[in-house]
Amino acid sequence: MKALFNNDPLLVLLLIFLTLLLTLGQMLKISEQNFDPRFADLGNSMWCVVITMGTIGYGDYSPVTYTGRAIVFLAAISGIIMNSLLILTLSTYLSMSTP
Repeated sequence: MKALFNNDPLLVLLLIFLTLLLTLGQMLKISEQNFDPRFADLGNSMWCVVITMGTIGYGDYSPVTYTGRAIVFLAAISGIIMNSLLILTLSTYLSMSTP
């Protein structure tokens, strides 16, 4: 994994983001669909995960179950990690010195 990240870090970050998005979106859909009909659609669940991972937090969709809140908490933590890795990768690309 480290070798792949060293060769093409933006592609690896994109694949990790998509994997997290699909996994956490499906988990949120399963945990919330019986309590909030808006989460019965996978697109709405994925929208909630994307907004949470991007640390935007519109508040238009919020989970009501403890399991859903735990999933959104995982999305927030993974979003912070993904954002920091993206900033680190972009700063490495844009650095003026050569390695």
